[in-house]
Amino acid sequence: MTDNSDLTPQIRELHGLIAEIGTLAEASVNQAVDALVRQDSILANLIIQSDAKIDELELRIDQFAIRLFAQGLPEGAALLDVVTALKISTELSRIGEFSKAIANSVNQIKRQNYFEPLTLISAMAELVQKMARDSTNAFITHDLKLADNVIVREPKLNEHYNLIFRDLVTYMTTRPSTISSAAKLLDVARNLERIGEAAAYEISKVLPFVEKEIQTPLGISVHKVLKEQPVLAT
Repeated sequence: MTDNSDLTPQIRELHGLIAEIGTLAEASVNQAVDALVRQDSILANLIIQSDAKIDELELRIDQFAIRLFAQGLPEGAALLDVVTALKISTELSRIGEFSKAIANSVNQIKRQNYFEPLTLISAMAELVQKMARDSTNAFITHDLKLADNVIVREPKLNEHYNLIFRDLVTYMTTRPSTISSAAKLLDVARNLERIGEAAAYEISKVLPFVEKEIQTPLGISVHKVLKEQPVLAT
């Protein structure tokens, strides 16, 4: 983990916005699955409505970044933070959309032949929540090890999905009356997988920093700089 003591107030504020949208996105996953398990239509509708807050934060982050660029393109680590924050906020907004899709499934399943959701769905939700939380923290703290830990959990995510898929197919073949509900639960599992993939492959793409000694009038100072310059456009 790197020391962020040299970050500017603007970058700290940007980190705060990312932490805020990350918290909302993670909470939306937790509440969506909770609403599914308890068949709570009221909570599901609140989740659907609250997605607008995530969209508003994404817009605030975009506008904040634009102001920073207008004031003078950030350099070095600050440039990386701004570029990465824009990508991360987009993926966190997508997580909110996937959570909203899960919440929409609650009302659809409730009107059909409902059966208790598989325990694996709750376990899978816990995994993707932690992946989303850790990937956001990895960006804010520049913790490359934590980012790597998020990525290596992706195979476990696939294992969860495959187990749920097999179990739901068994339900559908042995209990035809559950086909509609099982198909919706399979959509839930797929949305959870997408959330985990967003965390593993997008949010945790923290470009590497290296420490470099720089001569200043007061002596040698150690600063964190980009190992490679980011590509802003292709």
